[in-house]
Order: sequence, then C-alpha cells, then structure tokens
Amino acid sequence: MAGHAHTLTLAAYSQYGGRVEAREVLGALRVAAEAMGVTLSGQRIVLVLPIYSDVMRTRDRRRFRGVLRLRIVTEEAA
Repeated sequence: MAGHAHTLTLAAYSQYGGRVEAREVLGALRVAAEAMGVTLSGQRIVLVLPIYSDVMRTRDRRRFRGVLRLRIVTEEAA
C-alpha cells in the first residue's frame, strides 16, 4: 500500500495568559490532533506524531507564540 507523509504546522498566540496559556493551547491542540477522526477519500490515517512543540516570545515582547508541528502518515484504504 502506498503511503503519504504530511507535515502540519499549527500556531497559537497568547497575549494576556503568557507562556502558560500558550503551552495549554498547544497541549489541547495535540490531544485533539491525536484523537481526530478525519475521513479521507480512499485514505486512512496511520500515524499522527507531534515532532516539534515550543513557545517563544514574539518580537513585540507583548505576546507569546506557540508552535506545534505534526507529522501525519496516511495510506490507501483497504
């Protein structure tokens, strides 16, 4: 069966909750991604793997940016 690998990058910004809030949002996104039930035409999701997650301050020094990168592997449905 032929497989395909996809990389999905999600970003979230927090101004008032700071670094803690941004980490909480990334955690919620990760849980949702791992539990997602996406229907693809002729494909099925084999693997959802978080490959990168970090929170950093933005240039304006007022907000935090959280980044979550996921690797999603699909294959043809049997």
